[in-house]
Parts: sequence; C-alpha cells; structure tokens
Amino acid sequence: TGVPVVYGKRKIRGINVFKELITQTEDGVVSDEDWFLIFVLSEGEISGIDGFIIDDVYSTTGGGTTSGSGAGSGFDVQWNLHLGYLSGELVGNNPWWTYAIPGTFTERAGFKWNMGTAPVLSGLGAIYCKLSVQNSGLGKSLNLPRLSFIVNGVKVRESSFGATPSASSNPAWILMDYLTNDTYGVGLDDSVIDLTSFTASAAVCNQTNSGVTRHQCNMIIDTRKPVMKNVKQILTTCAGSLLWVSGKYHMKIEDTLDGSVAMAFDTTNIIGGINITGESKTSKANQVTAQYVEKSDDDMTRNWSVGEVSFPDKNEDASTYTQFFETEDNSVPLRKKITLSGVTDYNQARFLAQQLCLQSRNNIRVNFISTAEAANLLPGDIVSVTHDTPAWSAKAFRVKSVKLNRTGNITLQCHEYQASTYT
Repeated sequence: TGVPVVYGKRKIRGINVFKELITQTEDGVVSDEDWFLIFVLSEGEISGIDGFIIDDVYSTTGGGTTSGSGAGSGFDVQWNLHLGYLSGELVGNNPWWTYAIPGTFTERAGFKWNMGTAPVLSGLGAIYCKLSVQNSGLGKSLNLPRLSFIVNGVKVRESSFGATPSASSNPAWILMDYLTNDTYGVGLDDSVIDLTSFTASAAVCNQTNSGVTRHQCNMIIDTRKPVMKNVKQILTTCAGSLLWVSGKYHMKIEDTLDGSVAMAFDTTNIIGGINITGESKTSKANQVTAQYVEKSDDDMTRNWSVGEVSFPDKNEDASTYTQFFETEDNSVPLRKKITLSGVTDYNQARFLAQQLCLQSRNNIRVNFISTAEAANLLPGDIVSVTHDTPAWSAKAFRVKSVKLNRTGNITLQCHEYQASTYT
C-alpha cells in the first residue's frame, strides 16, 4: 500500500506494519499475554497526535502528546509516538522494556531489523501500541480493539524558505511543502517558487470572521495518485489556482478587489469588437452542495464521516433560495455538487459552496483582443471594461486566460466580477 501524507489534522487508522503476541509464563503456566503493534501514520515528520480512539471511545491527550494510555475490548492500551525524524527507529522498537524489540532477545539473534544500517521507520510518523489483557486473561482469545488516531500532520515551512517547519493547516504553505518536498512531494527547487504570491495567498486563507478561519486544509494525500491530482485537491480547499509565470510557480486565491484594477480597457486598447456570453442553464446553479469531512469538537460525535452543506439552504437561507429557485429560475432545479476532501469545517465548506453558487449566477463572459501591454496580466487579476455597445462603464471582470497571438496582440477571456461573491 502507499504511505499517506497527513496535512493539518485528520483521523486515520494507520498501516499496521508489525504485530506480535508475547506470552509470559510462571512455573510453566501462562501468566500473561500482551500484543505489540506498530502503525505507520504518515510520511514525513508529524507534529503529534490530538487523540486516540479505542473502539468507539475517544481519549483526548492534548496536542503534541508522545505517549498515553486507555482501555477497550478487554485490553489496557499503552502507546508511544515516533514523530518521524529522518534518523528513524527500528521496526519492533519497544519503549516499555529494557531490550530493543518485542520478544526475547535470543529470538531475534542474527535478524537484521534495521535492514543493514538504515532504520526502516526513517522519516515515517509511527505509533507503538502495547495491548495488555485485563484481568489476567489470554490475549490470543480476545479480539483486538479497533484503533484510530487524530494526527497533527507533517510540519511545513511558513513565511520563508528558511523557516523552521511547524504544524500548519494553511493551504498555501501546505501546497508549497508538497511542491518542494523531495521525499513525498514533487521535489521542485525553492528557486521556482514565487514566495510573494504564496505569502499573499496564505494571508487570504488566514482571514477570520467570527472566529472562523476562511480556508484550512486538513487532508490525507495518497502518494500513489498523480501529482496533478494531489495539487488540485489542495487547491480545492481554498478555491486557489497555480500559475507558471516567467519561470516560477505563482499561487493565487480569488478575493475582493483591494485597490485599483490591474488594467482598464476601452476602445483605445481593445482591438476590434468584443464577444459577450451570458449565463446559461449548463453553467448556472441555484443551489450548490458541498461534501466535506465532518467532525465535532469531541472528535467522535460525527466520527470524521462525510457531511453535506448546501447554499442556499432551503431553511437557513429561505429568502435567497426562493429568489434563486422560484423567482429567477422559474422553479427549475439547477443544482451542483462539489467534493471538498480536505475541508473539515462546516463554515468553510459552506463558504466555498456559496462562492461557487454566486459566481455561477454573475457569470457574464467577455472575450476580446487587446494591445500588447495586456501581456502583463495574470489569470485572477481584475480589470475594468468600458464600452458603448453593452453600455458598460468601468465594469469589473476577472481575467481567466491570457493568450499571446502571432500578431503580438493579446486575447483575453474574462468573467464577471462581483465583490459580494467573496463576502
């Protein structure tokens, strides 16, 4: 199987890479039996764990805890966390006994647990579990409990390339880590990352309203999947885009206009006519439903299962729902669904659904050819268009694509911009 990469905070079962039953005897009679298990949680150095679930019982231990205990299904459970330093540890390392691995030392004589000189758990976040039978029972006669872990994911660099890696759920810094990490990521050099644009995107993600952060990424990356698919999954958590400009990758998140438009267009720099396309039933929605990973404050009530939130909600947004569905669209259902596999907050998922719904309803598209100075624009920039034919006076549009023609002129594709979309 592929080893996952946990970003932010997620519940995970882990990959069981070691399991052994140790029997203790006194005077030839079995006195106790303990199970020793090792689960790999994530590739990369993780920040810690916030909880431990034995069967359906959640035990909180505080962020970053490296050891703890609990009980379930007839077992007392002890655990010890290995964060995943590159120095690594041996498979079978036993933090509870004086010798290095479960079982008696003679049973392991001559067996190279460390695969020569490199420890086999190098660079992997892993957890060691000792399951002791309660009431002096026998371990082999009991079913092992189901174990799950609330993992604080891999540490990433924030604010600068030289920053000390730390825990983060900010999509911009997570994307930068995935792009530059040469162990489980793309392995790009820092020199091809435009740090300024990633810093600006991180600031957009960190915006708060009533104590709720605008965008966060809490995701389990499957390293077996194509790189582009994983990049898109991270970008989906913040409605972001990744651009290749002048030899560097730029990150951009659509937001309200701050300051002046990037460029103003009128008949002096628009060559020829303009092509205008209005909204259609195929592109417009009167309700968007987002599927996300639902969790609660105690991490067990909803058990990190798939949840749904819609905008506009028929009950919570009754007037908006009636306006869109019944008044403007003549009771024709135009519903869309999106999947947010890295979003775990109800409000964040609802905001992304709202943004997509409003964008689809204010979606006049305009294409035109401009003079060469338009080559300075990037997708995501906001421009204004003044033109007599549609009676537009500095109407705002967001650039979607910039194409260089053989003549040296620029073809722009733009979509209508409404500030209320991002509120």
